Amino acid sequence: MLFKKKGSFKPIKTIYRKLEIHPLTIAYGFLFLLMGDFLSFFFLFLLLFFHELGHFLTAGMLGCSLSKICFYPFGGISKFQMDFNIPIQKEFLILIMGPVFQILTYLILLSFPFTQLHLQLLEQIHLKLLIFNLLPIYPLDGGRLFFLFLSSFFSFYHSLQVCFFFSYFFIYSFFLFFLWTKEFNYLILFFLLLFLLLKEKKKMPIYFQKFLLERFLEKYTFRKGKIVSSEKQFRRNFRHLIYQKGIYSTELFFLKKFFISNR
Repeated sequence: MLFKKKGSFKPIKTIYRKLEIHPLTIAYGFLFLLMGDFLSFFFLFLLLFFHELGHFLTAGMLGCSLSKICFYPFGGISKFQMDFNIPIQKEFLILIMGPVFQILTYLILLSFPFTQLHLQLLEQIHLKLLIFNLLPIYPLDGGRLFFLFLSSFFSFYHSLQVCFFFSYFFIYSFFLFFLWTKEFNYLILFFLLLFLLLKEKKKMPIYFQKFLLERFLEKYTFRKGKIVSSEKQFRRNFRHLIYQKGIYSTELFFLKKFFISNR
């Protein structure tokens, strides 16, 4: 089950047991220490930690099955199980609380007695991290938020397609920035984001199957209804009546036939 019973989520104990730091991240921090720039690593790690903590805590409080928070040299990832058919508003809250926690952390750090130079460094790291993460590129937060926006107007299947299309467009802009500025940071970001997107693109059929299977196995209650002609027109937050060849079928009956025929 996606949602746990009330009171089953214990934040402090859960975070301690599910926090994972990759050895390369520790080596990365040690390298910054040797270079005399450990404060940059400290600011980046702290902002990333509370960013991911925002996702993690919100997901846990909303009943998601939590896995772990992982930190790699290139960033952090909150891993938890979340149904594709949960209300869009709940997923939006989980996604947006990452940037919110990061902003709150930044504001709290401003109250510490850092030098003006250190505060400028903190501001640069914070803004770069925030802007980068909100780019409409899947699977960044911005890409996921863009997908939610599309899902409010279009089907799940077509929203995924459009989201991936725009993600490719924005990723290749990093390559153009590299050609223009000759800065290798843009080239590294280009390959990293392209790798992540291609990895997610391969999962698109799996995501769609999971979306349909959830609707078949779980008893969701949706207020809005819609008549469609195929499963690719199914929308989040909607129940469906399928009209094919002059015959109406309920969603449950249609999905039962769909999964039997695709065995």
